[in-house]
Amino acid sequence: MNRKRAFALLLLVSGACLALAQAWTPFENKSGAYKINFPGKPEQQVQDIKTEVGTVKAIMHMAIKGDTVFLVSFNDYPVNIQDSKMDEILTGAANGVSGNTPLKSVVRSKDKEARSIQFEFTKKSEEGGTSSGLAKIFLRKNRLYQILVMRDGAVTAQQRKDCKIFFDSFKFTPMIPAASLGG
Repeated sequence: MNRKRAFALLLLVSGACLALAQAWTPFENKSGAYKINFPGKPEQQVQDIKTEVGTVKAIMHMAIKGDTVFLVSFNDYPVNIQDSKMDEILTGAANGVSGNTPLKSVVRSKDKEARSIQFEFTKKSEEGGTSSGLAKIFLRKNRLYQILVMRDGAVTAQQRKDCKIFFDSFKFTPMIPAASLGG
């Protein structure tokens, strides 16, 4: 191969690698007090959810890559949560995500910022098939964050790689009072 072809090939490969690296779009939600990289521009949805402590507003952002959905949602509970109830709330949220199916690969953690649970799940879809995913749920003061990567069928190796990129890019930013929630 001559030098010009080798150089052209090198530029082509470098450009392809750069394009792949740029496929993840930085996103910051100031009212949600987080930032994360999505595989494309996320769309927002807002939904009222009835809970034991009253109706809460869930703010969701999601993007789709192929057959996989990447989602971050957050909602504020009306009061600060007692330390003793935090694990119970995380487990309840995890069971809600998984449709009360057994959780796999469960990892719990606690630091000065938040408590979290990370897990894998497989559940029956409404169409009769199965859907699977990986999730990480944080409880930070009275705010619940849910980060999900889901698809129809089994979890794939590519989904695990994308999930790692997605989860690892999640960072907390300074919190804004709940009265200012929006998008």
